[in-house]
Amino acid sequence: MKSYNRQLSQDKDDDFVQGVVGIDREWGGIFQYIDSLYILLQYANEVKTQGDNPVGFETIDFRRIFNNAILGKVVYSIDARNTWKVKLTGVYNTSDHDSYIEPAVNWNKFNFNIEAGANIMSGHRDTFFGGYSQNDRFFITMTYQF
Repeated sequence: MKSYNRQLSQDKDDDFVQGVVGIDREWGGIFQYIDSLYILLQYANEVKTQGDNPVGFETIDFRRIFNNAILGKVVYSIDARNTWKVKLTGVYNTSDHDSYIEPAVNWNKFNFNIEAGANIMSGHRDTFFGGYSQNDRFFITMTYQF
């Protein structure tokens, strides 16, 4: 189990304490002797210790988008060398009911790493991820390590 807390003091903005608690687990030999399954589940929240909003309206603070949120990651590795992986990463904000989901497939061999997947965002347009819900995309990335 992991946790992280810190007090942030900001001039002319809210002071708050953030916290994350989570659990992760990995299993081997799920369907065959050489495969593995990794699961990570976390909860993130914050508590305002002092409210200070001189502008009178809420602004987006990109450090605080996972407030009252459930975060998760599932990775299934087909072989012991992690040549092929199927991944699912996601966030659900329980206060604003918005979400981000990223399914992906990963291939890694001979210093090459290729990943293909999608970024899917949903929610009401006044929420963080909902504001980007028209920006869903597919992606392919390739990395070569020297």
